[in-house]
Amino acid sequence: MKRLLGLGSILTSSALIMTAAQPVLAQATRVTGVQVNQTDSGIQVLLQTEDGDRPQVFTIARGNALVSDIINTQLQLPEGNGFLQNNPAPGIASVSVTQLDSNSIRLTVTSTTADVPNGQVRQASNGIVFDFSGAGSPMAQTPAPAPAPAPMPQAQ
Repeated sequence: MKRLLGLGSILTSSALIMTAAQPVLAQATRVTGVQVNQTDSGIQVLLQTEDGDRPQVFTIARGNALVSDIINTQLQLPEGNGFLQNNPAPGIASVSVTQLDSNSIRLTVTSTTADVPNGQVRQASNGIVFDFSGAGSPMAQTPAPAPAPAPMPQAQ
């Protein structure tokens, strides 16, 4: 009889430990606003987040678009379920933000040419800032190398 009680208490304590050890899922960052501002070199896209959270961003080039998947986020815009702005700056055809799945959003910046826009991401106090330039903008162009100085004539 004592053996059965011992086995039962082991099983009960194991079940309690398993229940207590459940992983805690982090709450998704809510993106509450999207702002697109024209800059000298292209555009700046600000994704406003609650408390200035910065989720993980994965960016890849697809055709003439730069696609950023932002995980552990939910799009909660006052305007609706997505954002689209066409022709925000020279060289940029469109900017869109959509809910990719229940826990990720996608920012897509499409170029007006076959070239992929250049982009950088950084943290701001009120969200995530993406700086993009189109193919014809100064940020996207590589400066030409300076010409080599002409050789000096040698004195004879």
